[in-house]
Amino acid sequence: MPRVNVEAIAFVDPRFDRLARLLELPDADCARGKMVRVWWLCYENGVHSLDAADVADVLGVSDDEARRILLESRLGSANDDGSLRIKGTAGRIEWLIQKREAGKKGGEASKNKRAKGRASAKTKRGEADAKHNEADAKHNETNAEAESKHQPSSCRGTSKPPTLTPTLSSYEESIDADHEAAPTEPMAPPVQASLPSLGAARGQTRKNDSPPKTNGSRRRSTPKAPSTDHKCFVAFWDKLYCERTGSKPTWGAKAGKQVKQLLAAHSCAELERRAHRLFDGEHWFLKNGAAPTLGVFIQHIDALVEMKPRQDHNAPRKWDGRL
Repeated sequence: MPRVNVEAIAFVDPRFDRLARLLELPDADCARGKMVRVWWLCYENGVHSLDAADVADVLGVSDDEARRILLESRLGSANDDGSLRIKGTAGRIEWLIQKREAGKKGGEASKNKRAKGRASAKTKRGEADAKHNEADAKHNETNAEAESKHQPSSCRGTSKPPTLTPTLSSYEESIDADHEAAPTEPMAPPVQASLPSLGAARGQTRKNDSPPKTNGSRRRSTPKAPSTDHKCFVAFWDKLYCERTGSKPTWGAKAGKQVKQLLAAHSCAELERRAHRLFDGEHWFLKNGAAPTLGVFIQHIDALVEMKPRQDHNAPRKWDGRL
């Protein structure tokens, strides 16, 4: 659907006021709306002229009145064939026709390009399939030649190897011959001797000779038992905590690991001395009667060290005779 553009000059053109007066419309804006519909018919059909009947249908009057009103308002002119040439379409119809033709040409070019691309893709796929089939045929021929080389000379040229199944008569004859040639003494049972493998003969063992390992046959590393100091300190702390608080402490994997880390830095005797200082003294980090737990002990382990007496620098010193 074409778009109708109204230029600014049309809003001050007095011809639309005259058209509004002749059509008995309220104002010139209504007259411009009527002419926009007339222009649209010209754009849609690509013509400069319209029949009087088409213009009359848009304006809402008779054919003669439509011809008279357009001629008096100078918005149209009469043609020799009785049609009305609409003013304001010069140059715009040609531009619209040119754009439509260019669009058709572009559409045809795009259509041809897409068709060419599809044909090219189809050709490429056909060439690829042909190359693939040719490669498969060469591969099959190579495999057939290799298989024919590995077959014995008696089997070449035949579709199936010769059957070696004995007939019933030959089988019975062989059994009778065995009975006639059999000795009278009983034969010893055959001894089945296992031959060593090539790897065993060379003093080597192959990985395939050993049974496969399963998840159940894997050796699992057993956790190391706690040291004697660890047991001693845990028993000491458990006893001391029960005596001072009346309840047993809660032990876990984290607490045991923390004790192990403390024993790596201090001896068990030193830890026991600091534990006694924790329970016997009053410390700033124990507020509102909080119990001295193992976590508090570990957190403030360096604050529980025994301090050496301070040296009084103001005390008189003895002269040792040296200057």
